[in-house]
Amino acid sequence: MMGTDKEIDFAYWGRMKHGNDREKTIRQIYRSELSTVMVGGFPSGVKRQAAWIKDWKELYPMLEPARCTLCFNWIDQTATTSRYPEALSIGMIPFVWRDYDSNNTYNIDDWQRVSSSEELVEKSTSSIVVKFSMPGKKLRYSSSVSPLSLLNMITFLPSK
Repeated sequence: MMGTDKEIDFAYWGRMKHGNDREKTIRQIYRSELSTVMVGGFPSGVKRQAAWIKDWKELYPMLEPARCTLCFNWIDQTATTSRYPEALSIGMIPFVWRDYDSNNTYNIDDWQRVSSSEELVEKSTSSIVVKFSMPGKKLRYSSSVSPLSLLNMITFLPSK
């Protein structure tokens, strides 16, 4: 566990396509030291907490306790997905896979980019302390990540 008020280290939700980096990486993260919550369709050997849930009101309570997720670009390197803003909206750190959003539409910091499951585990369990407290999403940090990068991540949170 990463040492915050979040109870789960990693969450992933969605459907899985077979024979790509995403399938292999999710399986490796699932088998790592991280605690996980998985919702949707996953490769064999990955136990999910629920089948795919379309209703955000149902999905949100399952994901909210998680500390981070990983966003993959499955269309092309310039693509973005809803996972990034969804993660931010519930106080989750969105890590991104390799060249996800190469146009940097979401203003992604290099620190958020990972190129292996090992790198994700290392970053998510490092001494970096980023805490999104509920409610109000107040940010406290102590890390090598620049305050501007963290502020940029927060700007995607929806207003209430």
